[in-house]
Parts: sequence; structure tokens; C-alpha cells
Amino acid sequence: MLLILLLLGGLRLWLFGSLEDTRWLWELTWAGLAFLISSWGPLVRWLSLPLESARNPSLQAKRWIAAGLSIIAMAYLLLTAWHQGRHLIPQFHDEFAYLIQMQMLARGRLWMPALPLPEFFDNFYLLVDRHYAAIYFPGTALLYTPLVWAHLPVWLGPVLISGVSVWLLYRIVTELLDGQAGILAILLLLGISRFRMLSTMILSQLPVMCFGLLMVWGWLCWRTRHRRRWLLLIGVAAGWAAVTRPADALAFAIPVGAAILLDLYRRPWRSVLTSGMIIVGGAAPFLALLMGFNRGITGSFFHTPHEYYVARDYPGATFGFHGQSDVGVPISTLAQKREFYKRHVLPAIESHRISAIITQWREVRWPYFWNATLPTGLLLVLIPAGLLLLPVRRLWVMPAIAAGFIGIYVFYCFFESHYAVVAAPSVILLALMGKVAVDRHWPWGMQRGKLFSCLVIVGVAVLSLPELSRIHDEFFPAEQLAEINQQLKTIPTRAVVLFTFDPMIENTFVEPCYNVDVAWPDDARIIRAHDLEDHNPQLYRYYAQTQPDRMVYRYIRSTRTLTFLGNVAELASHSEKLSDVRLQP
Repeated sequence: MLLILLLLGGLRLWLFGSLEDTRWLWELTWAGLAFLISSWGPLVRWLSLPLESARNPSLQAKRWIAAGLSIIAMAYLLLTAWHQGRHLIPQFHDEFAYLIQMQMLARGRLWMPALPLPEFFDNFYLLVDRHYAAIYFPGTALLYTPLVWAHLPVWLGPVLISGVSVWLLYRIVTELLDGQAGILAILLLLGISRFRMLSTMILSQLPVMCFGLLMVWGWLCWRTRHRRRWLLLIGVAAGWAAVTRPADALAFAIPVGAAILLDLYRRPWRSVLTSGMIIVGGAAPFLALLMGFNRGITGSFFHTPHEYYVARDYPGATFGFHGQSDVGVPISTLAQKREFYKRHVLPAIESHRISAIITQWREVRWPYFWNATLPTGLLLVLIPAGLLLLPVRRLWVMPAIAAGFIGIYVFYCFFESHYAVVAAPSVILLALMGKVAVDRHWPWGMQRGKLFSCLVIVGVAVLSLPELSRIHDEFFPAEQLAEINQQLKTIPTRAVVLFTFDPMIENTFVEPCYNVDVAWPDDARIIRAHDLEDHNPQLYRYYAQTQPDRMVYRYIRSTRTLTFLGNVAELASHSEKLSDVRLQP
């Protein structure tokens, strides 16, 4: 047993951490304690009874357990965010873009006309020249638009989607393995820091994961009952996933589609065509929405706003491998975007080469992938054993999703630490398949071996929670954004706030200049715009003509100070006088 613990500790350090991270010591200590517990006969019999009873719940019990786990998970995700002191406000560039898209969809629009002064409102992942629109596929915003109609806090949407994902994951794992594995899967999912982080953020990873799980659940129900409504559900989920994150949707759709074709093998062609038409019919409205979105913004049914934006402001960051010749200069003149491109985008493009792909995955992407799909590297020892069960026909679909995800992202230059959460259910199932395989061949008494493996998984999942691991589930602290929001609330009248940016000292990830409460910036009570110094008189003159009652403030980000400048009409008049003085000989 000592040799086994030392081996696990070595693997844990090699794959997942360093000597400074002492969590591996606690995990190994728990593994040793679990060994002692599972060696004591009376305790084994006492603990094994409820664990074994959870393996084969009735259909009604499955429904109640899934609902209970979903509610507990949502409550825990909110409580742990509050306990960590996280600011439940938008803080990421992508979130702001989605929020603006939600405001447009809430008013029945996918885009707005071009802005009169686009340079003052240009920002990350927004288009402001030909149209005012977010560049992202509309699936995420469409899912969360009811929050705008109901005036609910934006964090409620992702928390609810997290709860639905928990419900689906328990039902899927219970169907594929057993009820005990279903409960362990939820514990492992909650132990993943990136999942907890995304559970309160308006991002697209959790929605596409939820739609992907819905596809898998629809397939499992269809293959046992062969009712057409399940095929329709698969089509709707696949279509919605396709307009949320198309690449991730493919990772789910290809294995599920292949499994359906295998199940239809040797059946009449009419049955195969009917099944395909039902699935396509379910996906068609979403694909039509996407094509309309593309056509309205870029002028082409098949050229997406995301591609248009990347070609303009992230040259060289398209799908596939590129060289130095593909790197250019962003068309946008906004200092933040150019600085972000230089600091973050350009290094990603330059490092994404065929010759360096193995090194890149070994040093960066594999750690990102495992940290976003398992709570601890200790569970990686179960993965090889899980592969032994792949020949079981119904068990290969979920692991194939993770393999497809990895295969797709080999060709993409970006791979952030939260991307792989989409594949977390697949990897969790694969690890639990390893537990099942080990339990079947454990030489140390079947009952004791099952208890030991169960206790180890429960322990490492609990030790990964922030209350014990001291992991903070945030990209970066959002104090400055929260402080800005509070300061702007103190402005008593309608106003325009100009935000400065100093590329030498500012964090390009912290960007407060988004008007997320409205679909059109001029409708906001407090309009947020960039401070463009010599070009500011254009803004003064525009609002002096359209909304002359607005006051103007400047927010200096380096000192976090809000300064009153005056009324737009007064500032416009003053700037014209200064201009006349400069023109005099």
C-alpha cells in the first residue's frame, strides 16, 4: 500500500502540480485513511450497505435523486461564490459582448445600425462600423434573453444551466454505469474549479455542454424506446449547440450521430431517412437563424461575424496553422485592442505551429485540459483502466466526445483554461469507467475494493472544493469593475463618462467601456465611451445636438478617480472657440 501511495503521489506531482502545492499530500493522506477504513470489517459492512443501495435505484428514485442533486448543486455554487467574496458581475470581454447581444435579442434584433461615432464605442468582440453587433454566435444570448425580459440578475441563468447539466449528467452516468457512479460524477464535476467559475458567468461553454449532454440523453432514451420525439430533441439540441459554439457542437454531434447510424444499421432505408429528416428538422430553425445573422451583418450566408472580426482585428488567428506571413496589424485603432493583440493574440499565433504542437500540448494545453475536466490529477490513474470498457457499445460515445474536442482544438491557436470544461462530463465518465473496471478485478476482496475506490473519489473531490483547497474561482479580481459600477451610480443625471486607458500600466483584460444595459448606447442613462482626447469635441457636438442635457465626466483608470467636466453643450461651445483661436493667424 505504501508503494501504491508513493506511485500515486509521483503521478500527481508529475501531471498536476508542484511541491509548493500541498494539496497532493492531503489527497494521499486521505487515500491512506480510506485504505484503513476499508480494511476494518464492521465499518466496511456498515458503509457498504448505503453505497450498494445507491447503485440500482428505481426510475422514480432516479428522478428524485437527479432533482435533489441539481438543487443542491445550484445552492452550493451560489454559496461558494458568496463565501469566496466573488463579485457576481460581468468581468470578461466575452460576457459584455453577450450581454449587449441579449439586449438586442430582447428587442427582437440581432444587430443595430452603424453607430454615428463608432470610434468612441469600439471594443473587444463588437462590430461598430457596418453594424453595431456582437460577433458571437447567437445561441448563448438567445438562451439567456429571458433574464432581460424578467429583469433578473445575469448570474441566475448560468446557475440554472449548471443545475440542468447536473441533472443530465447524473441520469446519463446512471444509465451507462450505475447510480453510485452518477452521484460520484456530480461530486467530481463540482470539484472542478473552472466549472464553478463558469457557473455564474455569461459565457458559452456551459450552454454548449448542456446542449451536448441533452443530445446524449436523447440518444440513450431513443435507443431504448425508439420514439421520434427523442430524435426531435436531439435535433433541437444539436441545432442550438451549433449556433452557440459550432466546433464544440461537432465534438458532441459526430459521436452521437455515429451511434444513431449504428443503431439504425440493417433497418429499412425509409426508417433511416425519416430519422435523419426529423433531426435536421429540429436543427433547421437555429441554422436558419444563424444564416440570417451572417447575411445581415457580413452580407454572406456563410461568412460569420466572428470571421469578419478576426480578419480585421486578430489577423492570423483563423482556424488552422499559420506562419509569420499571416500576421498583420489590427484595423482597429483602439489602444486596448492593439495592446491586447500584441500581448496575448500574437504570441498564441506565433506558438501555434505544426513543428511545436507536441511541445505546446505537453507544456500548456494538457495541464489546461486536465485541470478543467478533473478536480485532481490523482484520478488520471483510472483513465487507462476506463479504456478497457470502450468495446462496450454504449460506453464509447461519451469518451469519443473528449477525443473529438481535443482533435478539433489541435487546429485552433487559442486554448484558454476554461475551454475544456465542455469535455468534463466525458472525462469524468471515463475515470468512473476506470473505477468500475478496477472494482471488477480488485484482488483485495470485492466489497472492500469497491468501498476503497469510492472513498478515494469522494475524498479527492471534497478536497478540491475551495473551502478546503483555498482555490479562488475567478479569472482575475473584479474589484475595479465593481468600484466603477458603484461610482457611476452616484451620478445624479444623464451623463457621458469618458474612460482613459494607459497601455503602460492598464490590464487589457479589465475593460469597463461597454454599455450592457441597452441595445443602443444613446439609450443608456450613463453612456460609457472612450476618452480619445483631441477627438472628444466630436462627441460633445453630437450630444449637444441630440441630448443636450447630458453631463460629461472623465474616469481616470490609473488613479480610479471620476472628474466632472461639464455640460455637453458648454463643452462643445468651448471646443469650437478653442478651434477658432487655433485657426487665427
